[in-house]
Amino acid sequence: MKHKTKYISLILSWLFIFLTHPVCAKASNEIDSSTLILVSPDDAYYSLAQEIAESENLVIYHTLDDIIKLHPTFLLWVISPKSLSERELIHFNKITKELIISSGMITGNTIDAARNLWLEGKKKPGHFYVVINGRKIPATNVKMSVVQYVKDRATVLPLTRKNILDNLTQADYFIYNGHSGPRKWIENIGSNDIPSLKSSIIFLWLQ
Repeated sequence: MKHKTKYISLILSWLFIFLTHPVCAKASNEIDSSTLILVSPDDAYYSLAQEIAESENLVIYHTLDDIIKLHPTFLLWVISPKSLSERELIHFNKITKELIISSGMITGNTIDAARNLWLEGKKKPGHFYVVINGRKIPATNVKMSVVQYVKDRATVLPLTRKNILDNLTQADYFIYNGHSGPRKWIENIGSNDIPSLKSSIIFLWLQ
């Protein structure tokens, strides 16, 4: 099923879920201390966090301060859209940017959409990767471009509005290297310009 995203600046800021995350293949009843769940006790999606914790044998923590003391390898942040804000993202990034933690966010317009996003992690990952380089990277050969990867074969396309939007509808994984604002993205793309996406599309934002 496809859906229309309304949170472009937020979604592009985080990896929503790990399709290759190790908890997806965990079968024993042993608690996985390398992966922790962050969720506020008053969040509307708290019951989903409990469901994930029970299914994946994970432990829930309510504050980021408690989690960073434990030095986990992976962190799953379950949060509803109403609780998600720029302030929350800035606070999260400020605390975790110096730490070696692979962080993933599980959210959605509804709790069912967020649950489906988590369940996608149990399926086989896709094979069509799209990388949008919205800036040049110093000391590298990376230029502003749209790069398609299919079975390790790369095709480099010009960085245009059309190439960005066309590839969004096809990508299994979407990686963006660059900056964005609260209302506008690269090539002056706004949230209303985003086409219908695959329900399992994975976003990663690099700054």
